[in-house]
Formats: sequence, C-alpha cells, structure tokens
Amino acid sequence: MDMPQGDSAATIPYTESQHAFVMLGRKTLFLWHLTMLHMEEHEFEVVLRATLTPEAVQAWQADSSRHPDETYFLGNVTTDLMAIPELATGARTSFTASIWAGLPVQHTYTHWPWDGIEPIVADTPVTVDRVVAFRHFDLQQNYPESLTYLLFGSGDEAHMGHYQTREPDFDEAISLAAAPPWLPAPLLEAGVHVNFPDLPATPVRCSSPLLNENYMVRYCGQRSSGNPSKGADGLYPLQIDRSLWFSTKVTNATDPCQT
Repeated sequence: MDMPQGDSAATIPYTESQHAFVMLGRKTLFLWHLTMLHMEEHEFEVVLRATLTPEAVQAWQADSSRHPDETYFLGNVTTDLMAIPELATGARTSFTASIWAGLPVQHTYTHWPWDGIEPIVADTPVTVDRVVAFRHFDLQQNYPESLTYLLFGSGDEAHMGHYQTREPDFDEAISLAAAPPWLPAPLLEAGVHVNFPDLPATPVRCSSPLLNENYMVRYCGQRSSGNPSKGADGLYPLQIDRSLWFSTKVTNATDPCQT
C-alpha cells in the first residue's frame, strides 16, 4: 500500500507553557481557562474544579472582600510549565501557581501579562480535583444557532463560560446569582450547555451580550415535547450575578473590537 507523501518530521505542535484561569466560586473553586484561538497550546475550552491551601484561600478571599468587584486570575508559574492535555489525561493532577487581581491592560498580549507584577498569592500548590470540561476547538465548525454557554457549578453556586467556536469570537466567564433549581445537581456538576434562543450567536461582540439580570434559556437545545417537567417551550429561568471576564483581544489574533 502506498503511504501518503510528505514531511515525515511534521508533527502537531505540543508546547508546555503558562496558562491563565479565571477564578470562579467562593465555596467551591472552579478555574476557567483563558483561550487564544490562534495559538495551539491555548485552543482549549477547559474548566477545572480545584483546591487551594487554606493559606492561599485566606489571602485570596481577604483581598476579594476588600475589592468585591475585582476579578482574580490564577496561572501556573514559569518553574512549573504544563500542557493542557496533561490535565485531561490525568498525567497532571496538580501544579504550582500564583494569583493576581485583575488583568493588566496591554495593546496586544504576546507575553505573560503579569510579568513583573506582585501577585496576591505566590507559588502556591493547586490540586486539580476534577476536569469538568475539556474541548479542543475544531476550527471548521460553524457557530451555534443561538448564543450558547457551558453551565457548571456545585451546591448553590453556578457559573457559565461562553461556548467558543473559531475566530472571530469572544471569551466570557459569568457567575450566576444561584444554582438553577430546575437543573439536577449531578448535571450541574458535570456541566451542560444552555442556549439563549432570543440572542443569535453573533461572533463579533465587543461587550457582554448578557446585560440583563434575568433570562430564559433552553437546556441543551431541547424544545418542549409535552413533557410536564419542561418549562414553557422548553425554557428555564437563569439569574445573572456578574460577568467576571469578557475578552476579544486575548482570544483573537486580530482583535475585532480594536477600534
């Protein structure tokens, strides 16, 4: 059998790097991976359920209490570089990270944005309890029909991350006011998709599309089929607390909102 001809040395890039995550939750910590749709090592939708040391939690939450509107970011340090697939395979179940308040504003993000900035917590161990979501972007896929988010959480806390497809797109992490009472706890912990049927999945948005407090969403694209457990037309209520992270500049090679 003839084999395809080509460069036998060609391989998919596989790079250990630093990765930044939005910190979500107070009772249970979830980490939302900051995506870069133009860089192979960052082309992953990833949600981790993680645990910090009591000392790190105390320092982070003390600072958060003083700055309740701040967003906190966690990233592995230069002495502990990692590749995202290691988390999915279980080869990596912990890493060393630092925690920062806010993201420095830069014209373009071509290097680690917190270089030279003192962290809230430095060089602390992070234990990965569970990989909630892991998806490498398939850049040939089409955008969803309507605005779609991954919904996840634990107990009475719930969060959402925007379902990204390909450039141009936007990255967003949101905390809800409470866990939706209509979603069974195991599904919340596993992570499910919810759709906003009245909002098209317009890829170029320069601010959060979820500006209201209350919305009706569709569970995993399902419509009402006469099942009395479903809401009207298969819609269920969600209450937004706040958007902790919205970005087009980091996510895309060329920022569609740069003007």
